[in-house]
Amino acid sequence: VSTQSTWGHFLSVYFFSLPQHKCIDSNMRYAGMGEEEKQVLKRERASVENEIDQKLLSYTKVDPSNGSDPEMGMMPHHALERDIEQLLESLSKVNDTLCCMEGESKTERQQNDQHRDRLVGYKTDYRKAKENLKHQFEKAELLRNCRKDVQDFKDMNGGTLLAQERNSIVKMQEVANSILGTAASTRERLSAQRSVFGNIMDNTSTLINKFPVVNNIIGKIHRKRRRDMIVLSIVVAFCLFAVWLYWK
Repeated sequence: VSTQSTWGHFLSVYFFSLPQHKCIDSNMRYAGMGEEEKQVLKRERASVENEIDQKLLSYTKVDPSNGSDPEMGMMPHHALERDIEQLLESLSKVNDTLCCMEGESKTERQQNDQHRDRLVGYKTDYRKAKENLKHQFEKAELLRNCRKDVQDFKDMNGGTLLAQERNSIVKMQEVANSILGTAASTRERLSAQRSVFGNIMDNTSTLINKFPVVNNIIGKIHRKRRRDMIVLSIVVAFCLFAVWLYWK
């Protein structure tokens, strides 16, 4: 803060600390104070308001991950809160002092009212920004705790889980190898049985070709069996028809 601002701040504190009865009579309000002191306080008020705007802007940019302005990167949010609260208190004192020093001018009274309304707006914005930042910090803290718990769980159980997964994979490979071995042996046995049956059929065909008489006998047997089956079927059908006629 410049020397002029420091002098204005001193005047605001001094005037604010004066007894309240001096603000009662409008004709005797700081009659000994000149226009120069009033202008110093007005410049001080403008300077404080400008600084409050900058601090509030920086405060709204606070990064919950590290508690500092990502652009400034150097001022923690607690320091910003302390500075903003001190500036709001200083602005309130300057406004009260100028209110006690205001003259009969309607324009001056309107200006003071506007600056008091601006102070109320600053306090409202600061309160909302502070509540919002608090919620963001709580959310960021909860997220950090969750990540820490997950990482701790991985560090504690990562080796055990990896060993279990490795054992499961080894067991699955053993089962798969056993199944493949069984399938291969079954295929070999089926191939051997096919070869045996093929040899039997070949031997039977050879035997039939060598002995035509045997083939003729076998043919006659098959024909006689078919004839017997036909006769038996006719007899059974006749019996069923007779039974049907009897019950009818």
